This record gives sequence, C-alpha cells and structure tokens, in this order.
Amino acid sequence: PYTFTIDTIAPTGTLNGVTNGGVTKSNVTFTWNGTNTATDNGSEYVKGSAISAEGTHVIVLTDLAGNSTSYSFTIRTSAPTPQISPVPYYQTGTTYYYNSNVAIDWLENDASAKVNGNTFTKGGIISDEGTYEIEISDEPGNKTTLTVIIDKTPYTSNYNRFVQNNKNHHNHWWETPDYYVLSGNSYVKASSWSFTDTQDALTFACNRERLI
Repeated sequence: PYTFTIDTIAPTGTLNGVTNGGVTKSNVTFTWNGTNTATDNGSEYVKGSAISAEGTHVIVLTDLAGNSTSYSFTIRTSAPTPQISPVPYYQTGTTYYYNSNVAIDWLENDASAKVNGNTFTKGGIISDEGTYEIEISDEPGNKTTLTVIIDKTPYTSNYNRFVQNNKNHHNHWWETPDYYVLSGNSYVKASSWSFTDTQDALTFACNRERLI
C-alpha cells in the first residue's frame, strides 16, 4: 500500500519580543513546533536564536508540504535624528545656542517630541527667549535629548566696549576686561585664549562658552 498526506495548512510560529509587523529596540527570537524550517531575510534561521541586527526582518516558516507563512518586524536601536535649523552660532555637546527663532524637526515618522515636558509639533518653531529641554522618542522607545538656548538680547555694555575700540564687526576680536567676543548680535565669553598684537586687532583663538 501507499500512503500520503495532503497538507494545505500553512504553519504557524511565535515571535518573541515583538509583534508581527511591529518595531522594537530589543533582540527577537522565533519558535515553532514540528519539523518546519525557517529563513530570516533569505538566510537559514536556527529555531530560538536571537536576532539583533538593526533593520527590517522577514521570517518565512515553511513546512514539509511547502506551505509557508511570513512574519515581519523591524529592529531599531538608533536614537531619533533631530533636524534643527538654522545652524546654531555655537554648540557644545548637545546644547545649541541661538539668537534667532529655531525650528525643531526629526527624520523618523513614528517619533514624537516634548519641549520642557509639553507635546511639540514636528517642524514647529520656538521663538521666545529661554532654555528649552527637548526630548524626541520613537516607537520602540529610543530617545534623543538636547538643549536649545535662545538669547536675542544684545549685551549693550560689552557692545559699547567694542565700539570704543572700533572692533564692533563679527570678524574682529578684541580683548575686553571680561574677555567677551562678538558673535552675531550677542556676546560669547572666552574660557581660554591666546593672542598676537596686530595694528588694529587681536587674533583671538579660544574655546567659547555662551554667557547667559
């Protein structure tokens, strides 16, 4: 006698660490029952092994009859990418200094942001002077934090010092009693300096920090 089995039922497996079609920042495993085989993005997948590579994964589970079922998910461990404009006049680490309005955006469509704890609209403008703590979070929970400081008020006392020395142009450096230098319409305090005298200016090489 001859025996055979007709099987038209697609096999099923279990994703661990993410839902089918979901996004996660953690490792994922996949398991199943029976003598089925699986591939991850076309390569052989060992049952229960950890998947950690960032990106989109498609697992295809196939049984002995050739029936198959696909599962997909995305692993994302990179923090959201902020898009801040214009270019700050000064930046140290993740702190950005401006004397103008600032637009806050980000690349990831599934991300959202809070500014000083309040929900912020993608591509929105910050115009008031002040310090703003910005947190951008994506769907799997990766976060980017940064600080924006807006100060549009010129330092008039320092400006007078610059004018008195005929150095009130942003390309000129001048040693004032407090070692401030002109940057746009605001002033930056030097934390270290070295200079060489010329006829009408000082060349000022320094590490700069904003005086708030």
